[in-house]
Amino acid sequence: DAKRDELQGSPLVAKLNQEADKYWTISPDGTFMVLWSVVGLFALFTDLVLQPLDIAFDIGTHVALAEQADIITTAIFTFDIVLQFFVHVPSLDGTHWIHNQATLAKRYIRGN
Repeated sequence: DAKRDELQGSPLVAKLNQEADKYWTISPDGTFMVLWSVVGLFALFTDLVLQPLDIAFDIGTHVALAEQADIITTAIFTFDIVLQFFVHVPSLDGTHWIHNQATLAKRYIRGN
């Protein structure tokens, strides 16, 4: 933690933060991501309830709302996959945020 605090005030970190302003990324702690997490939880719970009912009782073909909910939740999850390429992440050493989309994409695909 002491090393991270020391690096936070360094010119290198200041330069990296200036460079970050050139990229369009989303803060994981920002209002948008908090609200998006609520939307994602709603979609998850909707699928948690409707998918077993659809499999057991085939409600998707009889209830239009179930079919529409399935399409909406699929769209939400698909958009979330794309969105994750724009959410900045901390560097591996934790001293700064990574804002470069190419680096974000590589880390997202690799899972680290």
